[in-house]
Amino acid sequence: MNRHLITFCLLAFFGTNVHCQLTYPKVRVDFDSVIAFGNLELYPVHFVYGGQPYKFDESIRQMMRNFTNLKKGLSRRRIKIMERGNLMYRDINSVLVENNSDQHLLLLGGELLSGGRQDRIIVKDTILPPRSGKTEIKVYCVEDSRWGKEKKFKHGGYADASLKKLLDSTVSQKKIWNEIRKRYRKRKLYSQTNSYLALLGEKVMTDTSGIYFQNLLPEFRSTDSSMIGFVAVTGNQVLGADVFISPELFYNNLEITLRLYIDAAVMTGSPPVMPVRNIRDYCERLFDPKTQDDFLRRNGNVLRYNKQVIHITSY
Repeated sequence: MNRHLITFCLLAFFGTNVHCQLTYPKVRVDFDSVIAFGNLELYPVHFVYGGQPYKFDESIRQMMRNFTNLKKGLSRRRIKIMERGNLMYRDINSVLVENNSDQHLLLLGGELLSGGRQDRIIVKDTILPPRSGKTEIKVYCVEDSRWGKEKKFKHGGYADASLKKLLDSTVSQKKIWNEIRKRYRKRKLYSQTNSYLALLGEKVMTDTSGIYFQNLLPEFRSTDSSMIGFVAVTGNQVLGADVFISPELFYNNLEITLRLYIDAAVMTGSPPVMPVRNIRDYCERLFDPKTQDDFLRRNGNVLRYNKQVIHITSY
């Protein structure tokens, strides 16, 4: 492929208006192929081009492959997470993250950090470039009593979609703690530290979530070269949507996005009864280029990098 054709493909994919990258008609929601189990329905979102699934140019694919996620980075010892505070100075709402890999690191809001002096949850989607150096990342604490000897940070899993929504609508650490206490009361459980990770690790919760995951994951075929996200529904509500700029990023972060909606369906969900027309209306507001920006300001967020839309999350 010559240089001019590569340039054309990049422009065709990214466009000149970044606000339209993940909007109709470049995306399509598949209302006829819902993926469902228990309290959860997932409506696939595809990237389309000229009415057909887009055949991604290899140069674009290579660009999107140059991302890693937090779980992989920590397991390969390419990512370091450190406390900013100490035993005398409590700085619970930020940590230092250092990307020592040769890839961009994609941190997603709702990812949990186990260890440190207190368990934390990442607040916002963030991208750290290769060899980033120490970067301050905003977090909230998800256990409200422990502050002691520092432990090595590990990947702690993923928050459920309802708690993730609260992250975007509050600047109050106290509200996060109160929400976790409410979850304990609802499940008639007790914890001295009200640890959210302990709540997720409770046997009934893990067994049920595991069954959901085992049934839903095989429905996402990595050979589907156009799938970039999904819209999640439980009961009579849309839990939210997570959509990425490419299939590579979507499948690279599928476990994260799938588990946060599974946990929400298990904790607070009910059998789906929402009419498809209402789901279509929600998607119109989310993906219409005239309404998307305003909708996401009130009901989600957009991650951009170098002026490109990388990930959109809605509630």
